[in-house]
Amino acid sequence: MIFSRLIATSPAELVKSYEDEWGIELPVPDKVDELYSSGASFHGDGEWIQALSYEELDLAQTNLYECKKDVIIAEVKGRVERFLTHHQS
Repeated sequence: MIFSRLIATSPAELVKSYEDEWGIELPVPDKVDELYSSGASFHGDGEWIQALSYEELDLAQTNLYECKKDVIIAEVKGRVERFLTHHQS
């Protein structure tokens, strides 16, 4: 998942930042792996790619199907395109 987010120090804080910024409700993951980080500026913004791992995940416990999927998909697509354009060799 690609999201700009506040600096979160625990999986619970990370999930809370997704809910606050995007309106996505997720259970607290068992493990979070940071795959990429652009780093944070003075204001705390930046871009991260993180993998959230769950031993068991019931999508009915989330609101992924109720959130504004089109808005989120468009935002993520734009960020992925910028990332790929910026990092192509």
